[in-house]
Amino acid sequence: MNSALTEQNDTSPALAQERSSKGGRPSREAAAKLRDQILEVALRAYSQHGIDGVTLSDIAREAKISKRTLYTRFENRDDLLVAAIEHGIERLLTPLSNTLPTGPLRDQLLYIGREMMTISLQPRVIGLERLLALIAQRMPEVYQRVSETIQRGRLSLIEAILEQAAAKAEIEEKSIRIAASIIFDILVTQPRRELINHPGKEEETQTANDYLPEAIDLILYGICARAK
Repeated sequence: MNSALTEQNDTSPALAQERSSKGGRPSREAAAKLRDQILEVALRAYSQHGIDGVTLSDIAREAKISKRTLYTRFENRDDLLVAAIEHGIERLLTPLSNTLPTGPLRDQLLYIGREMMTISLQPRVIGLERLLALIAQRMPEVYQRVSETIQRGRLSLIEAILEQAAAKAEIEEKSIRIAASIIFDILVTQPRRELINHPGKEEETQTANDYLPEAIDLILYGICARAK
């Protein structure tokens, strides 16, 4: 992206809505909409062009706001980068948490495994992973700020499922965080690695689909048997 940009006037529809709010003050909805717009632009730009390929001027131009408006919301690039990554993770997980089925523990884990696998193979997620890898290497202090969000994003839904099962005495209550991490690796990390290493092979996709129910049965055999 071109870093030699002149100051951009505020032409964002979200910003116009914010400024036209009653009494001249932005409503929470308008302010949140503008923030989301900025973060969407920032996340897309950083994922596509890398850390050094994007300036705050570029972000402001793409979001159709001035740099002054951008700086009133984010103090510097690091703050914007952290907020954009957290926004991206939340955007991925919110729809999934809203559609989480009720019912037997096996069905819930099977659903979450399949859905998280599908999400993890999307180009935007792969782009986000590449960005995170670059940040971890070159900006460890920034990566430290988002590491808890990343870990929470990977495990929060599985933890919620296990906590519900523990409340029903279906599994042991202790070490749910550890169990969630192991389950995530078994249901998502391992089969995903195979699919990425062998892209486009239908037999690999079918193997992954067959693998999940068998893996869940083995997991449940262990954690449910311990609770009895």
